[in-house]
Amino acid sequence: MYLAPYLSAAIHAPGVTGGASGFGELCVVSDLGNGEYEISYVPTAAGNCTVIIESGAQSRDVPVLVEAAEPKVASTEIDRRGLEGWCAGEAWLI
Repeated sequence: MYLAPYLSAAIHAPGVTGGASGFGELCVVSDLGNGEYEISYVPTAAGNCTVIIESGAQSRDVPVLVEAAEPKVASTEIDRRGLEGWCAGEAWLI
């Protein structure tokens, strides 16, 4: 994949206007080489946003709802130092 220099995209918070070159945070645009493009962005806040996609003189606003979600943890490790004498269900001070 490579960045598509002729296609730009930006994400705008609610109420913010302007094209992809205006206010907003730029998105990464990748040309998949088959006539399709992938636009990616890691949001920092939830809410109704607008992705502005521009190519030449054409522009399109795409409404996007960004929802907060619980993190997905693949694994967890617990440091058991200080818990050697503790049994589940008992009060314990670490």
